[in-house]
Amino acid sequence: MNVQTRERRRRLVAVLACMSVGPVFLSACGSGSNSPASASSAATSTPAASSAATNSGNSRSDIAKSSGSSSQSTATITIGEQGSPTTMNPEKLDNGGGDTQFAALAYDTLIRYTPEGTYVPDLATTWKASNGNKTFTVKIRPGVRFSDGATMTTQDVVDTIKAEKGSGTTCATYISNLTSVSATDARTVVMHFSSPTADLPAIFDQNGMCGEIVGKKVSGTHTDGTGPYKLDASQTVTGSTYVYVQNPYYWNTSLRRFKTVTLKVFTDTTSAFNALRDGQVDYITGDATQVSAAKSAGMEVYSAPGSWQALWLTDFRGTLVPALAKKKVRQAIAYGIDRAAIAKAIYGDYAKANDETQIPGYQGYAPKYVDYFHYNPSKAKQLLSEAGYPHGFTFTTIASRDLGFDPVVQAVVSQLSKIGITVKIKEDPTHNEAVVDLFNRKYPSFVWGFGALQMPVEATELFGPKALFNPFHNPEPYMVKTINKANALSGAAANKLYQQAEIFSLKQAWDIGLFEVDSINFARPGKVDQIKIGPRYPAGDLGIDIAFWSPPAS
Repeated sequence: MNVQTRERRRRLVAVLACMSVGPVFLSACGSGSNSPASASSAATSTPAASSAATNSGNSRSDIAKSSGSSSQSTATITIGEQGSPTTMNPEKLDNGGGDTQFAALAYDTLIRYTPEGTYVPDLATTWKASNGNKTFTVKIRPGVRFSDGATMTTQDVVDTIKAEKGSGTTCATYISNLTSVSATDARTVVMHFSSPTADLPAIFDQNGMCGEIVGKKVSGTHTDGTGPYKLDASQTVTGSTYVYVQNPYYWNTSLRRFKTVTLKVFTDTTSAFNALRDGQVDYITGDATQVSAAKSAGMEVYSAPGSWQALWLTDFRGTLVPALAKKKVRQAIAYGIDRAAIAKAIYGDYAKANDETQIPGYQGYAPKYVDYFHYNPSKAKQLLSEAGYPHGFTFTTIASRDLGFDPVVQAVVSQLSKIGITVKIKEDPTHNEAVVDLFNRKYPSFVWGFGALQMPVEATELFGPKALFNPFHNPEPYMVKTINKANALSGAAANKLYQQAEIFSLKQAWDIGLFEVDSINFARPGKVDQIKIGPRYPAGDLGIDIAFWSPPAS
């Protein structure tokens, strides 16, 4: 594989997301009601965040018709994916990586997030958050059928959400404080939460995956959803090629835009790019090293900020390495890394230095703190001396070869050696092996990427005592208190508290932000229209959502 990171949030965040470790201290996902708005345009833009706690807006079919779609299309499309799902039952899938797309083709969700950055009705026609974001009421669309022909009921919705709650997936973490869900009549489902739960629409959209309603005939190898397509098991080769055909019972025929959609699995970006160049696939996610070759081959290039990378000092209580328990030591590490130089050398124009664990357009982003730890090796050495380590110390960091972080790790190691810190590298051949090492708490740090998410869901995965990226289960009472308080608010008031949490975390130097990185995608010309990407769309993990794509106009 190419040495650059797969900038798509898909793989980077998915690796840890798929290792869900149980409930955390709050529940949410992605962009939502507390989001500061940002500009929205076409393929390479940041979509505006939606204030959709209550909604009764345009239907998904209205958007489909405005795009000129056709349910009678004979067009086909093949998409390259890196990784295959463990099951075709979305109740048991995580919202990371390709899992999102494998599910979205066959399963509609309660709420749909659009390329324009708004939430629109899907299986739910309206929704409302109330009681300080502790109650969520949805009205279910009538007349919807599963791909087996059965009619979807409110009980199906209740059963799916209950299954998600106990699934152990990332969705389970988002709704860990769900206390009850029930059908109050033939069209109404009401959920109650034990604490304020921000961004409820995002939890139940195609990115959060908690709202993909499942039929009774679903299995590990067969889909049974309400989406525009269904898996054709006869043409599918598990782990290699997944062929989706039109769902004849689909309620919104205007979104059945392709006759078939094929997801072809590749092990790395190099093989995926070669397949795109040779005409085997029509769309892939690539990396910065491939842009020049893609343009030379006449491919369309789409990019947008999509993730951030960090040196995670997970042992910040000093269980394995006592030095890391000292804030001045962690801050010395932060001052000893020249982020801008690394970003330019490795990613060129597709990354920029950012000390934060957040990017523009997302809750908690604090512009004045982007360069808080400006490269200063002299100050780094001074802090080490003040902390009692004038001659430095040694620690080990995990690196996953197949995620392409080797150049970043090597650069960080080289720069820290200049301030007296020796960093040993535990290189795992695959990200799965790296995840095992991480969760076994054998090593004090790792270098990884994280898909851009709004602060409520980001906090569930970073700061809670059982958070995915907190394998040592170190409690952070200030973070918990501040973010839970923000979750009960909205707009500027909520964002002010999220910023306070972000700044506090940054100064503690638990997770040393390195840079924000673009997601880079390539498409063969003349195969698909309406491709739009952005930090929050097509998905929180960039598992692409082709619902708004169209075959080229004839």
